[in-house]
Amino acid sequence: MTSSLSVLRPTTSTPSLQADLSRSISDGQIPNHVPLLITTLREEAGALVQNLFPEPISDPAIARAALQSLLGAENAQALSAVPEYDPTNRSSTSMILPGVDEIRSTLVRILTDGVWRCPSRDFAERWKKAGAKDVWVGEWTKGNTYASNEGGSICRNGVVCHEASRTGLCRKDTH
Repeated sequence: MTSSLSVLRPTTSTPSLQADLSRSISDGQIPNHVPLLITTLREEAGALVQNLFPEPISDPAIARAALQSLLGAENAQALSAVPEYDPTNRSSTSMILPGVDEIRSTLVRILTDGVWRCPSRDFAERWKKAGAKDVWVGEWTKGNTYASNEGGSICRNGVVCHEASRTGLCRKDTH
């Protein structure tokens, strides 16, 4: 008998995971016999930022307006207080994507963290606290550009955007 391990996104309504995982936590019905690996991509929001802003952004006010539109004014204001999410903060340049301007790189980081990475880690932590035996979070750090991402200025070789083919390393953290 093979082990059921979802390596990309948990698929429910299967013999191993019969119910929605969020609902399972609420109902206290954790199938702790199912090892779970929840993954994200290193630059998951790259495709979104690439589609919204195909060209470099020179004015941080444009990024703030985009965040307000996407995340709401309160969330955008809270994020602006975090130095690593400030595209004008030179100490955040270590997160700049090669060949991509600082403001769009910062938007990729903010949206990847806020929409994919942090919620996935939060879910894994709640899943484990609810009684699941084995749960891990992973991040794909290598991949191939997906057809819908081709030709963009962000999602290209070495940048692992949403929908990228996962062909490389997955850094795992155990919860």
